[in-house]
Amino acid sequence: MNLGISNKFKTDVAWNIVSVIILGIVGLVLNILIARFYGPSILGVFNQVFAIYILGSQLAAGSIHLSVQKYLAEEKENENDQIISAGIITTFFVAIFFALVIFLLRNLFGDLLKSPDVSFGAALIAPGLVFFALNKVFMAILNGLRQMKSFALFQMLRYIFFLIGLIIIYKFKISDLYLPGIFTFSECILFFLLFFYTLPKTKYFFHKKNKWIKKHLIFGSKALLGNVLIDINTRV
Repeated sequence: MNLGISNKFKTDVAWNIVSVIILGIVGLVLNILIARFYGPSILGVFNQVFAIYILGSQLAAGSIHLSVQKYLAEEKENENDQIISAGIITTFFVAIFFALVIFLLRNLFGDLLKSPDVSFGAALIAPGLVFFALNKVFMAILNGLRQMKSFALFQMLRYIFFLIGLIIIYKFKISDLYLPGIFTFSECILFFLLFFYTLPKTKYFFHKKNKWIKKHLIFGSKALLGNVLIDINTRV
């Protein structure tokens, strides 16, 4: 029986399966290399900072990207520019707020975990939270516009940049204290790639009466807790 599944759908699924596999492999390799290059104690600090980063990134994104994705898929194309612009502006200010919170709480994290290295790492990841949150919006744009191959490719690039960042730190004999900086490094590069890739697909402009700001904030606030709890359960 022919279920009428389009070739595009099957191709998109295949790309995203490959993306997930590569994410898993790179994540495993990353941990193995850090343990091999620097030892288990440094790996422990790295993963403690990573846990802070995961939680902070969900708060910084505010689940606004899910609102952008939903409304892009549902609304008429003439609303796309306002949906996207409102999502980017709203996410930026939410992300700035939570990045500052993480930075200001850096010493508290270090005290709780009895590690000044964690404090230093939390300071390094704070700027990356802003880029991460904005990248989530860009990824939502690709998803909402059904650009799933591009979505999968950029997902892979995030983890590949993690690996490149680790190799740079090791090869240039940079202090292991800067290892958590690979998150900010990766998201910063990904931000510029995503921005210029999505630029031809939309017109970024902002109107003070943009109705989508309120809609994004309401939708994001309702989805935020669920996303945070999922990440706490599966990663932290």
